[in-house]
Amino acid sequence: MIPCATALSSTTQMPLQMHFVGNGIESQEYVVVLLHGLDSSSRTWKSTLEGLADAEIPAVAVDLRGSGQTPMGAVFSRDQVVSDLDTFLVQCYSRRTCILVGHSMGGRVAM
Repeated sequence: MIPCATALSSTTQMPLQMHFVGNGIESQEYVVVLLHGLDSSSRTWKSTLEGLADAEIPAVAVDLRGSGQTPMGAVFSRDQVVSDLDTFLVQCYSRRTCILVGHSMGGRVAM
């Protein structure tokens, strides 16, 4: 897995640096974005990232607000986590199709 730089979430709350890791496969067309469940982190997706890399499918796993290496920030709500993710996607992948894959809370955020 390739660690990537943090992305800054610019919402009405304090800026939040979101941590994410990629699998090292690049594409200008699309990226699979893996979203973990509650009480988990991007590490949940380690073997999935490796499998997608083997298939040459570009993917990243994000630490959502309050998980892994991403801080909690001042507010934790589904709407805030969705806003964080939206900002992250625009900053990092604005010209690519993003395929969201979520588990548990990550699935709710993806919807």
